[in-house]
Amino acid sequence: MHRGRILTALALAAFAPASASAAFAPRMGTTLDPAQAGAPTQVTLGIGQAPGETPAKRVTVKLPPGLAANGAPVPGPIGTVEAQTEGLGPIGGVMTLGGDGALTVPLSGQAGLLSQTLTARVVRRPNGVLDLTIDGLPPVPLTTLVFRFGTPGRALLRNPAACGPQVFESRLTSWSGEAAIAQSVAWVTGCPDPFELSSVRLAPKRFLAVRRGAHRTRQGYGTALTWHATRAVETTPVKVERLVRGRWKRFGSLEGSGAEGPNVMRFDGRMHNHALVPGAYRFIVLPQGTDARAVVPFRVLKPR
Repeated sequence: MHRGRILTALALAAFAPASASAAFAPRMGTTLDPAQAGAPTQVTLGIGQAPGETPAKRVTVKLPPGLAANGAPVPGPIGTVEAQTEGLGPIGGVMTLGGDGALTVPLSGQAGLLSQTLTARVVRRPNGVLDLTIDGLPPVPLTTLVFRFGTPGRALLRNPAACGPQVFESRLTSWSGEAAIAQSVAWVTGCPDPFELSSVRLAPKRFLAVRRGAHRTRQGYGTALTWHATRAVETTPVKVERLVRGRWKRFGSLEGSGAEGPNVMRFDGRMHNHALVPGAYRFIVLPQGTDARAVVPFRVLKPR
């Protein structure tokens, strides 16, 4: 959802009829641009109020735990703030981060007739969650209040690596002392499909190692490791371990394909330019970039 769409949504919500008991019931909307998992992102936070509601004085926005700072903060412009007032038109300005970590939030409009500068602060909780608190909002009815964090070429925040809903929460206090909580959800998308490794088989599991070129065409020499992958990966490393005195010792590694669907790796029983000595071994299949793992034992037989 782009900024124009979030403003429209908030405006529609703000002008919806409010219940008689809801004198202070702000709404909230949030977008991530882009919403790609793990990507630097510009966050747009919008708060809407219905006509006749008590103006908000203080707002604290709790960012989702997975949303992290995109590098160390650098003093300077970090985004914009826009507000729509009842009868006074739009007000807003450029938000600036100071060297002391304080955030300056200007609200001006009507050719300078309405001007106010707020000071906000971002606080990191022990659990890593970021809180943004803005106090002293103007005591005039605001139908929408939109903060856009990020400037061209500069994203302040980074999306979490995992896809799914990100819950933003605002705690607001009105000029009459009323309290309200508003929430909104933005979705992180673009994660690859879950990876599944299945149908891992070795045939035969007992075979002779190739010692001469003529052995390659003879039955009983070498084997084939097969598996199925639900999506493609760059490569599939296959570790080879040997059982020595009751303990598995790493012997070397091979590289299998990373195709989506069926994969085949033929093995002639040779590593490091030598035929494997007879004994017990095992393959450990580890598709790159995944947590998948499969162990397949095999035995190299004594030469005939």
